[in-house]
Order: sequence, then C-alpha cells, then structure tokens
Amino acid sequence: MSSNTVTFTILDPITAPEGAVVTAKLGDNVLDVAQAHDLELEGACEGTLACSTCHCIFPKELFDKLPPADEEELDMLDLAGGLTDT
Repeated sequence: MSSNTVTFTILDPITAPEGAVVTAKLGDNVLDVAQAHDLELEGACEGTLACSTCHCIFPKELFDKLPPADEEELDMLDLAGGLTDT
C-alpha cells in the first residue's frame, strides 16, 4: 500500500455481509470505491455526502481524532441504518 492509498472494509448486509476489504486512492469517494468492487450501495446523493447510505464507522482510536460532527451531519446520520457511536 502506498501513501496515496488507504485500505478499509466495506460492510453491506446484502452484497458483503462478511465484509469486502478494498483499497482506494486518497480522495476517492466511498460510493465509487464500493461500486468499483461490485458492491451495490444505493448512493442516493451520487457520492456528494448528502445522504447516509455509505456512512463510515471508525475504530474508537481513529474516531477520537476526528473533529466533532456538526448538526447537519448528525441530522443526516439519524437516517442511517446500522449506526454506531463511532
């Protein structure tokens, strides 16, 4: 893995319930990466971060390094399935 890429696991209850490990370039959006790996996420916002169909769940130690979510993000996450504290 180069410093220009990141590896992560995508979980989808229908197409990848056990998890699909993917590698993406920094700056790629989650929706495009999932679809490139034949995972059929809804993508209602077409990858513009305006819906909650590809929200991220982070390990606690990484989540704690992120800035707090703003009110708009929290409102959007209220619509997400499988939401966790991180």
